[in-house]
Amino acid sequence: MQYREGGLHVEADSLPHWLDRLIGTAEELVEETGFEEGVQPYADDFWDLLQLDGPELPLHPAAALRGSPDPVVARLAARVPDGALIADLRGVRPGSRARFDRSLRRYRLDRAVGAPVFAAVPAEG
Repeated sequence: MQYREGGLHVEADSLPHWLDRLIGTAEELVEETGFEEGVQPYADDFWDLLQLDGPELPLHPAAALRGSPDPVVARLAARVPDGALIADLRGVRPGSRARFDRSLRRYRLDRAVGAPVFAAVPAEG
């Protein structure tokens, strides 16, 4: 079973494992946060707890990667604006996070052809 967060697909060991993690995380957040008016246990805290522990991946500005010796990264960097942020997910541990949302509020994802290398392109407006 896979779920998405920040453009990443994370695979659980099994569907029962994923459901158990989902239910346990929801119960913990309700106990900790409660349902007082204006407080909703969701979004970043929920997804951060749900995912396996893993590192936060570095995000690199596209302008800095245009001369990269890695052809996959260089081609993606050439297609997107200078302000786009690029994360390379090749070979990363399960649960790793590319938190584009913490640097860019609104964005669209662009993906390198044939490789899990993503660019967050700032949305206009």
